[in-house]
Amino acid sequence: MMASTAKSVEGRIHVLDVKEPYRGRDLGGLLFSEAIQAMRIKRGQQVLTKSCCDENSDNAYNSSLWARVRCHLDAEEDVRRHNKLINFYERLGCHVKPNVKIRYLNNNDGETYRRIPMECDINGDLPDSSDKIDSLCNDSISFLPVQLRTVTGERISVQYGSGNSVTGAQSNSNTENNDGAQLLRRVEWVAVQTQRGLTFRTTLGMHLCAEPSGKVVADRRKADAWECFCIEPGFDSDDSDADAILEEEDDFRRKKLWKLKSHHGTYLYADPVSSMFALSKEPKFWQANDGNLTATPDTPLRRLHYRKAWIFQSYSYVQAMRDKFLGFENLPKMNIREALDLLQSVPCHPFRKGPSLRSFLFHTAEVFRKMGYPDWVQLIALVHELGRIHSLDEEKMMEKSYDW
Repeated sequence: MMASTAKSVEGRIHVLDVKEPYRGRDLGGLLFSEAIQAMRIKRGQQVLTKSCCDENSDNAYNSSLWARVRCHLDAEEDVRRHNKLINFYERLGCHVKPNVKIRYLNNNDGETYRRIPMECDINGDLPDSSDKIDSLCNDSISFLPVQLRTVTGERISVQYGSGNSVTGAQSNSNTENNDGAQLLRRVEWVAVQTQRGLTFRTTLGMHLCAEPSGKVVADRRKADAWECFCIEPGFDSDDSDADAILEEEDDFRRKKLWKLKSHHGTYLYADPVSSMFALSKEPKFWQANDGNLTATPDTPLRRLHYRKAWIFQSYSYVQAMRDKFLGFENLPKMNIREALDLLQSVPCHPFRKGPSLRSFLFHTAEVFRKMGYPDWVQLIALVHELGRIHSLDEEKMMEKSYDW
């Protein structure tokens, strides 16, 4: 609700209520942010309309003055939770009104409450056609509270740009890096589906932005192209038979992998070392479960490998492979150098891009040499994975098993 006088514009938030099952995700901060944005938009439209009507008048309104709104609200909290609600609103930018009387209430439920009058000043640019403040109160978008976490379950930190102030319930868990930018370590997110794509915004209205430089920040209230992500399914196999088998598995559908592709063609992920958002040119994957979106090192190729193993590597298959390889009959013979040269075409890691297995073995042996280990240890390091040369066997590859 808003009202204006000759000297000021007053607004009031009557009720902010989050039901018990949904508490603990800063949805109160989300409701507060939406209410403040609604006041700012409504007042800005009033100022623009009045300014257009009086543009030729000497009594035209000062837009910068009339864009300011003083918002009032009453913090009503259980006396047993002394100052908990007060501290929450203070982190949102409110303050207790000076020289006001605190009222104590009894709602006939056996509990005593106290009502503390509070207020905050809304300062911001007037919204126009080119700079509208994004709001979730729109029929054309849908949103869902979500927690973005690392593979270890930690919250992903995000960087505010240098010079941007951090406000709201998240400001008590920040640090400052060498660039003067703020790092938010406890952030509550809302996933918003718009016509342009998927956006992630904090409960206080700051959107996650993927910059061309590879930096990921959350310091913009307006969602533009850089703030939108395209969500793509992560599973993409050339083996139609395996795809059909996996699609029938409830576990596979429940743990499906997703990619978040930015406007610049890079992929959003969580750096496992710093626990911060980052961008990669190579596809990175996320897994959704129980209201969380978790960054995972899992890949479709890895899943396909293990599922094929579960499907095809039966007891009879293992016995057949033992008879074939452990009999040492009809197997080709070669020296170590020839075997190493053949491994030039075998990847070191079956699930991600990297050097060949040959390069990996030489590198491992060189590391042991520099560490001062004896020659026999270096030799073991050089040949310890030569057995994987059997993956080049065409007959075995046709049996749909990567690595017996």
